[in-house]
Amino acid sequence: MKKITTTFLIFSIIFIYIASPKYAYAAFSLVANTGKQAVSGEGPTTDAIDTTGANLIVIGVTWYSQVQDMTLSDSKGNTWTPLTQVDKDDWTTQMFYAYAPTVGSGHTFTAGGSATYSTIEVSAWSGAASSPFDQQSTFQTNGSSIQPGSITPTEDNELVVTHFGQRDNANPGTVNSGYTITDAFGNLGGHALGGSMAYIIQTSAAATNPTWSTDSGGLVALIASFKAGADVADEVPTVVTDFASNINGSSGNLNGTKTGGDDATQHGFAWGTNSGLNGGDTATTTLGAKTSNSPFTSTVSLSNNTTYYFRAYGTNAAGTGYGIIRSFYSGNSTATRKMILFQGSTIKLFEKMIIHQQ
Repeated sequence: MKKITTTFLIFSIIFIYIASPKYAYAAFSLVANTGKQAVSGEGPTTDAIDTTGANLIVIGVTWYSQVQDMTLSDSKGNTWTPLTQVDKDDWTTQMFYAYAPTVGSGHTFTAGGSATYSTIEVSAWSGAASSPFDQQSTFQTNGSSIQPGSITPTEDNELVVTHFGQRDNANPGTVNSGYTITDAFGNLGGHALGGSMAYIIQTSAAATNPTWSTDSGGLVALIASFKAGADVADEVPTVVTDFASNINGSSGNLNGTKTGGDDATQHGFAWGTNSGLNGGDTATTTLGAKTSNSPFTSTVSLSNNTTYYFRAYGTNAAGTGYGIIRSFYSGNSTATRKMILFQGSTIKLFEKMIIHQQ
């Protein structure tokens, strides 16, 4: 009697997919804001705010500038980067910013020096890029409304801040819809100047030129945009394609292991008879979310005597990670192997024993 041995072939095709990290822009978020208007000749100091968590502070100041200098300072000892200064008659409006400033509770800001009758508006933000400043524009006029000039941020998700200075106007400035005012002060009479600050966070970069309005007088408007920081989103899951198991002509187990990365929102296997797993005969198993770094298995139906290819995958918001492509040969089912065993044979029954002859 001949002994028949059935051998299943399991081999691998090395195909490594390296998932590129995807980036998502950190959303700007207003941490705190404050403002102060001088009611006499002193340079104003704001009320204390908590700026913890901010990595960008933007300030707008309006002051009498005729033979007077304005010194901007804060209780944390930060250094301020000035933007374009706009002079109107005997007064001035200017914006400043500080990236990665020292922050915390009890944070105050002062528009001091010899400048008098000033206003100061402060907004503290999280989510800024390491080199945040992008665009700016300014304009000054007499009238009841003003636009600072159109700017178009170079990136999506930028913060756009506009500052408005006024003299001879009793009412605080108002700005068109889409912008949110953080602080606004009108002219208190006498020498006091007015100032206001507003912002918009753009999802998609687009030209913007807000309109400030008040009663008639001398007006100055400024606008500046700041870039959002790019943070790596969820880390792509890492997975390994393990060898297939329990293979016969009708079914088999595809095996893989999640080895790292962030949680997978979906995982499983791509498999089929196309060696690149990119043809119409490729299927995908879906096993749902996977939070642990551990093995996983899909049982699939197979055809006899067929070479199959498969690889593990795991996906989340950052992308999809894949294991290498492995392959196996399905061979014959148990029933088919038994039939092949006796194919071309002579079977005789002798004294209750089966005699098998080739």
